[in-house]
Amino acid sequence: MFLVEHNNTKMKFGFVFFIVCAGAVRIQQVENTLQCKAGDGICKQMCAVDEEDTGSCCNINRCCQPRTCNDTILYAQCKARNGENKPMCEVNEQDTGIGPFCNDNRCCEPTTCIDEIDCNCKVGCDSEKEREDQNGLCCKSMKCCKTCNDTRQCKAEGGICKQTCAVDEEDTGPCCRHSYRCCQTPTCNDSLQYAQCKAKHGESKPVCNVNEQDTGIGPFCNENRCCEPPTCIAKVDCNCKSPGFRCYKINEYLDIAGNCSGSNTCCKPCCLTCGGTFNGPEGSFTSPNYPSYYCNNHICRYTIKVEEGSKVMLNFTFFYLEPNMWGDFTDTVQVYDGEISTATLMATLDGGPFEGLEFNSTSNKMTLIFKSDYIGGYPGLSAIYKTLK
Repeated sequence: MFLVEHNNTKMKFGFVFFIVCAGAVRIQQVENTLQCKAGDGICKQMCAVDEEDTGSCCNINRCCQPRTCNDTILYAQCKARNGENKPMCEVNEQDTGIGPFCNDNRCCEPTTCIDEIDCNCKVGCDSEKEREDQNGLCCKSMKCCKTCNDTRQCKAEGGICKQTCAVDEEDTGPCCRHSYRCCQTPTCNDSLQYAQCKAKHGESKPVCNVNEQDTGIGPFCNENRCCEPPTCIAKVDCNCKSPGFRCYKINEYLDIAGNCSGSNTCCKPCCLTCGGTFNGPEGSFTSPNYPSYYCNNHICRYTIKVEEGSKVMLNFTFFYLEPNMWGDFTDTVQVYDGEISTATLMATLDGGPFEGLEFNSTSNKMTLIFKSDYIGGYPGLSAIYKTLK
C-alpha cells in the first residue's frame, strides 16, 4: 500500500507502480501467452473438440492449438450414420468400426433390431405346434416361436399336456407349451400293492421312519416302500416303580427322560418294531429307545441304499453296547458291505462307549444288524450316513 499526492505527477507514478506490481504477479501468464502465439496457438476461454489444450494464457484463458492428429473426417463419417463419438458403446448400440479417433473414442450407432431368422416372431405361440424359444431374438417384445411336434405326439399317444402330472400319471416328456409336461396313464399299475399296504394300515413313502417297519409289500411304480406304523407308542405314560424295583427287561425299558416323582423309576413298554430301510442321500437312525436303554431280545436290521454308482459313508456318533463278557451271550452290531445275501462282513462291534467310528462301503449299499440278548441293557447306538460320489 502507498500514498499518492493529488497532482498529475504523483498520480501517474502510482498508476505505473500498480501496473508493474500486477504484471509481476502475472508475468508467468504473459510469457505463456507469448509462447502460445509463437507456437501457432490461440488464447480462448475453451478449446474446440478438434483443438488441443496446451496450457494457460492471461485472463484465465487456455492456449488452444491445432491437433497433430486430425480426425475431422472420421467425425463427419460418424455423424453421417447418426453415430456418436464416445469412449464405450452402450449395450443397445453397436461399434461402427469408424476410427481410430485421436482420443481413442469409438463411433457408436443405435442398434437396428433384426429378428432371428429361425424365429417365427409373434405375440403368442401356437401351443399345438409351436414352442417358445426364450433364447431366440425377436423385436418389439414379440415371442420367438419354433415348430414343435411334442404336443401332437403326446395326444396321439393318449397323453394330456399339464403343468404337473398327477401321482398316478407318468411324465413322458415336454409339451410344446413352455414348461408343460406330457402326462400319460402309467404302464406300471400298483393299485394292488396300494390296497395291500392300506390293509396293514401302512403308508407308501420313499423312506420308512426309524420307528416304522418296511412291510416288504411292493414294488411300487415310484419305488416307494410300504411303511407300517410301530406296534407300540413311544409317548405312553410312565409305569413308575419305587426304588429297589427295576424295569422288567423282557418287555420294559428304563426311560431316563421319564417323569416320576421322587426317586421312582419310569418304566415303559418295549417297542417290537425297529430297524428300517433308508433310500435318501443322507440320514440318521438310532437303536430302540436311545438314549435310554434298549430292550432285550431285539433283532433290528438297518438297510441303507443310495444312488447307483455311489458309496455309503457310515459314522457312529455314539456307541455303547453290552461288552462281550459272557461268551455267546452279548449284544452286537454287525456291519455289512452290501446286502446280507451277497455282503461282506466288515465288523462285529460290542462294548464301548466310543464315538466317531466310520465305515465306507464299496457299493451303494450297506446293512447293519443289531442284536440284544436276554439279559442286560445299555444306551445303544446313534449313527449317521452320507452318500459318497
